[in-house]
This record gives sequence, structure tokens and C-alpha cells, in this order.
Amino acid sequence: MKKLILSITIIATAFIVSCGGGSSDPKSVAKSFLEARQKSDYTTAKKYCTEETKSMLDVYASMGASIPDSMKKAAAAETFTFGDAKIEGEKASITYKASSSPDEQTCNLVKKDGKWLVAQSKDPGAGATGVPADSTGAKEEAMPVDPAKKK
Repeated sequence: MKKLILSITIIATAFIVSCGGGSSDPKSVAKSFLEARQKSDYTTAKKYCTEETKSMLDVYASMGASIPDSMKKAAAAETFTFGDAKIEGEKASITYKASSSPDEQTCNLVKKDGKWLVAQSKDPGAGATGVPADSTGAKEEAMPVDPAKKK
């Protein structure tokens, strides 16, 4: 009887561990990340993103004290509607709409070590979710200004 109980416990633990972590689908990762970020729960949000994105969350967290409470309440009340995930190899994107905006946005993800992670870019030409402003995906480079030609 003890062996049966031990076997069931081991199987149940393995099942819970395999379902609870690892390679969650991109849509659930994006949802968890955005909802945690929306609540300013950066510790939780960091569980769902790349190292570069974690650095960005640290910046957001440091600015948190300067955000008025009214804006924090509005952000906490925001809801998201998600589209389907588009997966291409080790990259994925999820479109979503926030209740505060009529515009559709995109959340980009990459697969690292079997796990989907949100990947925001520090690229100044990228939007809040890391999508380059140029729809082709090309990054624009600043043109040098010749001071003699400046008017």
C-alpha cells in the first residue's frame, strides 16, 4: 500500500512539474507578462522575459514612484484581448488590444532553452513592445548632420 501511495505521489508530482513550467505556449506567456507588468509586479513579469527585457523592467520599476496613483489605478483596470500566436521557428508574435487603446499592438517572443520569453527591444525605433517602426523590420540609422548645411 505504501508503494502504491509513493508511486501515485511521484507520478502526480511529475505531472504538475511538467505542466507548470517549461515551454508554455507564447500566448499564455505574453498574457502573464503583460498582466504582471500592468500591475507593476515586475518580479513576476521578469519570469516571462529575456534578460534585455528584464533590464527595461528595472527602468520601469525605478520610475514607478513618480507615476501618479490615478494613472496606476487606470493601468490596473486595463484589460487585454489577444489574437492568435504566429510562430515561426524560435520566434513568435501575439497581437493584442488594450482596453485603453483602439490600436492593435504586438508582443514579440523568442524561445530559449525550450521556454517562450517576451523579447522587448531597446531599439529607439521600436515601439513599446519592441516592434520596429518600419514595417519591413529594418532599423533606421540616423543620418549625420553637416553643421555647414544646417540652416
